[in-house]
Amino acid sequence: MLRRSGHHRNGCGLSFIHGNLHGATVLLGSDPESRPVVTDFSSCGVGCPDEDLAILYVHHTADGHWGEIWAAYQEVCGRAVGLTHVAWHGAHYARWALQDDQPDHLVKKATAALPGLLGYLTDDAALLDHT
Repeated sequence: MLRRSGHHRNGCGLSFIHGNLHGATVLLGSDPESRPVVTDFSSCGVGCPDEDLAILYVHHTADGHWGEIWAAYQEVCGRAVGLTHVAWHGAHYARWALQDDQPDHLVKKATAALPGLLGYLTDDAALLDHT
């Protein structure tokens, strides 16, 4: 399925990305007006900004935070974001997490995220069903 949907790579924009963006690498202050602080820049580089959003999906779909993450991202990113494109990146990230020697908590998150990601590659509603 990922090979069939490979055309999504052609839709990538290039930008500076974090490369490992999730709840453990973003610090939030108690003041709602404070800006988040991003840490751990070891995976930074040039890539598609939707990769960071896809990693957030994999890490946070099972804990119920995907809806608020999606809404905040849409509010601040200033561009239309295709859910199928995000799902394509998310499926590739989850595949990596399941193939390499990764910690159990990441394997569990990737396993929980895959039905929505793969479902969205074939069904327009599956990824949003996790909001």
